[in-house]
Amino acid sequence: AAKGPSSGPLEYVLDQWKGKIDEQNMDGMNPLHIAGYNGQVENVKLLVNRGKIPVDTPDNFGRTTLHYSVSTKFISVTKMLIKFKADPNTISEEGHTPLKEALYSKNVEASKLILEHAEFLYDNSFGCSPLEVAAEQGLTELLLPLIKLEAKHPAHRISSKKTKLPTPLHYAAKNGHIECLKILLQNGWNLNAKAYDGDTPFHCAIMSNKEEVVQFMLEKGADARDGRSIFLAVSGGNKKIIEMLISAKAPVNVIEPVLGSTPLHLAAGLNRRDLVELLLKNGVLVNAKDNHGQTALHYCAQRGYYKLSKLLIKYGAKTNIGDMLNYIPYLYAVLEGHQDIVELMVTSTNINHVESLGYTALHCSCKHGYTGIVRYLLGKGAEVNAKANNGRTSLHIAVLNGFREIINLLLKKGASINDTDSFGNTPLHFAAMVGQAKVVEMLIQRGVLLNIVNEDGWTPLHMACSSGSLECASLLVNKGCSVNASTKGVTPLLLSVESNNINMVKFLIKQKVKFDNNALRHAVLSGFADILELLLVSFPNNSRVTELLWPAVIKRHPEIIKILVKRGADVNEICIGTSEQPLHIAVMMGYYEIINLLLDLGADPNGRSL
Repeated sequence: AAKGPSSGPLEYVLDQWKGKIDEQNMDGMNPLHIAGYNGQVENVKLLVNRGKIPVDTPDNFGRTTLHYSVSTKFISVTKMLIKFKADPNTISEEGHTPLKEALYSKNVEASKLILEHAEFLYDNSFGCSPLEVAAEQGLTELLLPLIKLEAKHPAHRISSKKTKLPTPLHYAAKNGHIECLKILLQNGWNLNAKAYDGDTPFHCAIMSNKEEVVQFMLEKGADARDGRSIFLAVSGGNKKIIEMLISAKAPVNVIEPVLGSTPLHLAAGLNRRDLVELLLKNGVLVNAKDNHGQTALHYCAQRGYYKLSKLLIKYGAKTNIGDMLNYIPYLYAVLEGHQDIVELMVTSTNINHVESLGYTALHCSCKHGYTGIVRYLLGKGAEVNAKANNGRTSLHIAVLNGFREIINLLLKKGASINDTDSFGNTPLHFAAMVGQAKVVEMLIQRGVLLNIVNEDGWTPLHMACSSGSLECASLLVNKGCSVNASTKGVTPLLLSVESNNINMVKFLIKQKVKFDNNALRHAVLSGFADILELLLVSFPNNSRVTELLWPAVIKRHPEIIKILVKRGADVNEICIGTSEQPLHIAVMMGYYEIINLLLDLGADPNGRSL
């Protein structure tokens, strides 16, 4: 009834209704709110006069009927509410007074009405002030009344010229309202006032790409030489604004304080050739470095900007400048796989340049599998056997990553197959370690040393057994790699057991591997029952099974204990080095299930220790 087009139905309801007139819906709206929202002025009048609904009753969000009427632009309702003394200072949860609501809705007539007829008006809400909203929305005709309002109530913040908050000028500039700017400037607002983030109204115009506003503000004395302006203009990509700033003597070699970059770095990172050329023609330093030691050419090389790289080189950009890690632009192009840029730079730089870890471009391209770049660099004379700080050659790296086509290219160019890194590893060690059987086969065909050991005394077969590559191990053994190579007690068999690889253990046993007590002991300690049984069956005369019983008890491996007893271990024998029987150890450890197991297997409950 409240939102209907006539007051008749509502009058009837009021006559008949016995409940509360101001009943609210889920949003807290009562009939008065609904009537105001729908512009039903007669119903508003009826609900206030007969229904006795207080005109300033808020909904669940703090909005009154006056908020609703100004937002929906029903001016007759607004007039009626003001006549009923609706409070123009109520604040909704989003921080809007009815005046601010009217301004955000660009309801000029309602705004004027509130300003003219409210007996007392102030703004104690949060967020933008009414004057700032008017400037933001471009409501030129409301600026002077709002400025007068501020002067009338100086104790309340409507728009302060002294705070670090954005001023009305900031809002007008950001949204391109030149006429608003003129009025505000005429009334004393500072063109170069800084907000808390350091931005001036001029900066706001630049960031919003408001060309006419930028030109207007320059004519009014905006400072283009502060350094930040040129960065904002380049970031926004507006060439016309950049030209305006340069004409106004904006410095092009200013340094951004956090990253140390220049406008040229920024333009290059955006791949804006037109902006780069504009800056270069106006004196920007082409080889300026940022805080990481990188030039604009570094930026382009990393991102694959070929045309821009070519332009920078034309203007004198050096291809051999290293950054903090001694990466030159050419190396970045290699890292990212930009072959066209590699070819552009290779003639003007050292093809074998090394970065801080000693890696060359060939190392880097081999690591990432860039076959085309590898082929090109080798064709241009890149050193195929150059070593990084860790002693690795390009072949080591290609093998580690399994790039067979690249490995073939390196081998054809004379890559040394037996070079060792700083830890004594050859490419064959790496191929076996990562399980690259095809690569192992390639290297074997080239005559690689099979039994060469690294610093740990490991042969390539050790590597294959440790990683579990049965195919690699088979290739190595069939070509003569020793299955019994041992250093510091580490054998291929031990490594196979440590990896719990029963198939590898079977393979080595088939190859007549020698008995290894360490391997047997490790199977016991780790609880590898299948491997233990295999070893005991394969080496029946070498296994002192009773000695292994107490480690199995300590490690709480019932299946291992059963296997050992089955193979002849004496459950009542004193354990070597402990002076105790296995049952004593289980009791001391509190392993009840092991105690019961040992008793079931014949352990003497009355046995004595030494």
